[in-house]
Order: sequence, then structure tokens, then C-alpha cells
Amino acid sequence: MESLISYLIFITLAFSMALEPGPGFIKLSIETSEQDKLAGLIAATGMFLGAWPHILIISIGINWLTEMQPAILSTLKIASGIYLIWLAYGLLTRKQVIFQEDTPYKSGKKERLQSLLSGFLLVFLNPRTPLLYSAFLPLFVDQNSELFIQSQLLILGATLCMVFLIVDCGYVIVYKNISTRFSNNSFVRKIAQIFGAAALLLLGIKLLVNDK
Repeated sequence: MESLISYLIFITLAFSMALEPGPGFIKLSIETSEQDKLAGLIAATGMFLGAWPHILIISIGINWLTEMQPAILSTLKIASGIYLIWLAYGLLTRKQVIFQEDTPYKSGKKERLQSLLSGFLLVFLNPRTPLLYSAFLPLFVDQNSELFIQSQLLILGATLCMVFLIVDCGYVIVYKNISTRFSNNSFVRKIAQIFGAAALLLLGIKLLVNDK
């Protein structure tokens, strides 16, 4: 019973963390508004996949990760900062395209793969990802459980990943329904484009200049 209660608490906290505003929601908004709902869902899937390398590393050897964490985080912060600034530049220089409601957006495999890859890199390069999983998951490991600690970490990591995927997909659906009303308003789209790029730029600069 205690394990079940602990797991339910874990899921509740996972949903609260998944609902925190961040670059992930900005990225999903960009993909959904600039392409379509499917692009947003594909980007959310890429974000889901981007967390898995960290989950596997933590499950296999959390002690090794703790020792290597400063070097890993330093590298990820630089890479993530540069990537966010690149996304901001790409968003600012991207031409606005207005789609008619009765004319669905058409994209090929290349665009879909780009959405998947960009979502993957956003989470994989985010230094917050290994910090979150390495600090949060061990809090809910049951030392008296029959399952190995590695197995518990894997289950908890998969659960947290699924919660984030559910929230991200839900966000894409809600955002698409709301943004459809303003899809042909070039002024509103331009303002959203500027604010989204500014947010990504500030987050990227913060990662590059923040030593902590």
C-alpha cells in the first residue's frame, strides 16, 4: 500500500512539473502554428524520446552519473544555449505563411523528421533533464522492494516521461484549437513570433552566461 501511495504522489508531482512553462511549450507552439497539429505532436514525441538516453544512463549507473555530472552539465548548458539561440534566430527569420482553413498544410518526410529531431535535441541537450531525473527519481526508490533499484529507476523514469508526453500532446491540441482563431491574423502571428523568439533567446543567453 505504501508503495502505491508513493507512486501516486510521484505521478501527481510529475504532472505539476510537466505543466511548468518552459522552452518545450514554446517549441510546441512554434511547430503547431507554423505547420499543423501533427507537427506539434511529432515534436512532442521527439521531446519524449530525448529524455530516454538520460533515463537509461541513470538506471544503469547513477553513481557514475553523479561523479561525471559537472562535466556533463557544463557541456549540455553550452550546447543547449547555442541551440536555443539558433531556434530564436530561425523563428525570427522565418517567413509567415497563412493557411486557409479548408486547405490543410502539406509537408513531407523531411519536415516531419525535422520536427522530431528538433524536439529530441531540445530535451536531450537541456541540462535540466539529467538534473531532474537524477535528483527526483531516487527520492521514490523503495529500498525494501523486491525490484532492483535499476528497475525501479527505469519504471519511474518511464512514468515521468509518459506524463510529460501526455501533457505536451494535450497542450498541442488545446493550443491548435485556440490559435486557429488567429491563424490568418498576420499582426497577432508576428507578435507571437517575436515573443517566442525573445523567450528562446533569453533562455539561451541565460544558459551560456549563468555559471551556476
